[in-house]
Order: sequence, then structure tokens, then C-alpha cells
Amino acid sequence: LERTEQTGDRPLAEVMPSLVSCYRQLGELSEARVVLECHLAALLREGFFPFAVQAHELLTDILEEQGDVRAALKHSREHMRLYRKVYAREHENKVCALEVLHRTKLAEQKVLIEEQRNKDLRRALDELEQLNQQSVETSLTDELTGLRNRRYLMAHVMTALRGIPFSLAVLDLDYFKR
Repeated sequence: LERTEQTGDRPLAEVMPSLVSCYRQLGELSEARVVLECHLAALLREGFFPFAVQAHELLTDILEEQGDVRAALKHSREHMRLYRKVYAREHENKVCALEVLHRTKLAEQKVLIEEQRNKDLRRALDELEQLNQQSVETSLTDELTGLRNRRYLMAHVMTALRGIPFSLAVLDLDYFKR
């Protein structure tokens, strides 16, 4: 035990359950109790509470086997108190992690929905721009002849020729569309 503790080859907390099991099989419950009590004090002093939970549980079993019910009850209560403390914190951390994961998934879903909406809006905008262009072309073109009409002339040619002398002849053909 001293060598394991000094060299750090294998943490004492990992070795302790096996060592206690050996003492129990050999019927040396007093030795197992002394070793566990020393180990437990060190674990609590160093703040290794998960291992202290295990040590309290082992010590409870040994004390019961020795018939020291009062001490076994004390360690059993301490085992439960530490167990709740250690695993409640772990549980809270898991719950927080799940909440973060859930919020991340919701945000990803919102992003996908918004991307789809943006695609739909872009498609609708493109369609509206195309329809608007067709409307402009239709308003500037005679539907029967396909030639530019008076509106086109007024909007484009007149502004292009502003300040330049020119003549314009307009013909009105009756019954042209027949």
C-alpha cells in the first residue's frame, strides 16, 4: 500500500476494493476496517468524494459483518449523503449538457427553416422580377405588330434626342388590324 501510494503506479483508490476483499476473504475484518478508515480519511481530506462514496459502502459492509450496527448505520448514512452530493452534481451537469444540446438542435432547426424561407423568398422575388420585366416589355410593345409603341417612343427616344433638332411623322392607319 505504501509503495502504491508513494510511486503512484496505480491509484490507491483503485487498489483498495481488491485489498479489502482479500482481507474479508481471509477473515481479517479488523485489518480491513483500519485500512479503510485511514483510506477514507485521506479521500475526504483530498476531496475525492466519488471514491469516498465507495469507501463508505465497503466500510458499512465490514462493520455489519463485525456486528457494529451503530457504526455501520453511521457510514451508511454518510455513504448516501455523499452519493447524493456527488451524483446530484453529475446529474445537474448532464441536465445542463442536455439543455445545451436541445437548444442547439432547436437553433439548427430554426436555421434550416429560415434558409428554406430565404430560398422561397428568392424564388418568389426572381419570379416577380421576371413578371415585372415582362409587364414593362408588354407596356412598351404593340401587341399586334410586335413593334415599339408610342409609350416607348415618349420614354426613350424623346429623352435621347432632347436638345437635338428632329422631325417626327406619326401615321394612323385606319382598319390596319383587319
